[in-house]
Amino acid sequence: MTINDKQKRIKSLDIEKSAKESIFQAEEEIIDQQNRQFDLGERSDGSNFASENIKFVKDKRVYNYRKLYWTGAFRKGLEITKQMTIDSKDKKANEIRNAIGDELFGLSKISVKHILPIIKDFFFKKLQ
Repeated sequence: MTINDKQKRIKSLDIEKSAKESIFQAEEEIIDQQNRQFDLGERSDGSNFASENIKFVKDKRVYNYRKLYWTGAFRKGLEITKQMTIDSKDKKANEIRNAIGDELFGLSKISVKHILPIIKDFFFKKLQ
């Protein structure tokens, strides 16, 4: 490969697209990290909801949750959206978000530090 060929490849590289693809490749690890935060009762802004008296309405009954510890449809529905956010496809997701706050979804600064090397590895492999 000549230097001109390499320059053409570099110019044709779509960095933003490659970065997004790397995030989607790391989706499983990102979701695992999100679940760890749920287990700790940690929001994306680092605040803790585990000790809060959170009211959640389901089937017209009011429940109080000390921490988010669901293992069913809510967690199985976690995904990275096209807008590059974490959300759940579960029908209760909006109610849970309303009860706990918009900061329920997303990684805290500490979680990002754990996941960033994995995303970087995928990204650098794309660049090669």
